[in-house]
Amino acid sequence: MDANVFIVPSLLSNCRLDVALSALLKCSRSHAKKLIEQSAITCNEIVIHSPKSKVQENDRIALIKTLRSESEITPVNIKLDIVFEDEFLLAINKPAGLVVHPAIGHYGDTLVNAIMANYPKLSDVGDHPGIVHRLDKDTSGLILVAKTNTVHVALAEQFRPTINNNGSIDKKAKRTYIALVYGRPCSTSGTIQTYIARNKIDRKKMRTINVQTKSLSNGNSSDRLAITNYELKKTWIFGQANASISLMHFHLLTGRTHQIRVHSLFKGFPIIGDQVYNKKIANSDSFPTEVKCFPRQALHAFSIALEHPMSHKMLYIEAPIPDDLITLMEHLQQ
Repeated sequence: MDANVFIVPSLLSNCRLDVALSALLKCSRSHAKKLIEQSAITCNEIVIHSPKSKVQENDRIALIKTLRSESEITPVNIKLDIVFEDEFLLAINKPAGLVVHPAIGHYGDTLVNAIMANYPKLSDVGDHPGIVHRLDKDTSGLILVAKTNTVHVALAEQFRPTINNNGSIDKKAKRTYIALVYGRPCSTSGTIQTYIARNKIDRKKMRTINVQTKSLSNGNSSDRLAITNYELKKTWIFGQANASISLMHFHLLTGRTHQIRVHSLFKGFPIIGDQVYNKKIANSDSFPTEVKCFPRQALHAFSIALEHPMSHKMLYIEAPIPDDLITLMEHLQQ
């Protein structure tokens, strides 16, 4: 079947077209709505103009054009650190400070601009050319880029959480993040499970909602379940106050906005350098100056393990730990 043609499964029967399209293309609902309103979508070979139109099981949904042309994104010659590449996909080690895709205030200095300068033909089923998943501006590490629509859809499916027979949540793509945090968790490993929603006062921030609180209040439909596994790798103790810093590994079972940052704060071990969620530092006099002045969140998307969408062989990719985090850890050893 063509990568731009989808058959509506029973799970999406009687859903609005924009909702179904968002699920099928693995894109945002707003992007799906734009595609529909700009006559880019057919249902059973008929162009549909209303996002509210209902779809039924076995309907044939087709993407007949995209919203963007190559001229809409200005290619910019920004050096890329490519850690894996074949004819189907790229894995890029994104530096901290680089925004992933164009947005307000960043239209010509993003990772997407840099990618388009070298790869003008990429997948176009998502919100941005080739981009399968995202990282925050000041988080470094691995970003996957799909070269074709078939590969994009297959990769996105591996990032999608699934429910196992025993009721637990898992996902095929396994991502590991490295972080330096203030404090030390009570156990050497564990799971953080909350709902994540927009902060009611500051819409640029996220907030956690305790699972028990959510079940009692029934919450809001926009609240998203978020699950993070963590492992404690090492702890350094400073001063008589027993102030501590820990090296952590985080494994995402879901992929919510700012998930690791808000989950680590929720559990009482906020990430070093996070200017949004950790402006106040406990026992700050006990820590080295290099820690207190670290200019960005000490968070790095270190590795990913997944099934190659075409060969179906397991693929493991690493992004080397960046120099700023290595230097910070060297100061902790002193």
